[in-house]
Amino acid sequence: MVDNIGADDGCIKEQDRLLPIANVGRIMKQILPPNAKVSKEAKETMQECVSEFIGRDWRSIREVREGEEEDSER
Repeated sequence: MVDNIGADDGCIKEQDRLLPIANVGRIMKQILPPNAKVSKEAKETMQECVSEFIGRDWRSIREVREGEEEDSER
């Protein structure tokens, strides 16, 4: 899984875009019963969703900051 994904500032490796799968698995296990099993597919799906959510949040923050910088230059 070393696909390159296009981004605003060039190409970003998928491994750099996604949260580490081990961390995602640990977080999922914290909220599940101790005997619950989490499939690899479930971890990967959650990894994609969480990474996309965080990425959108950061893009929104960056857009707001860029707008503030433009306003302060006027």
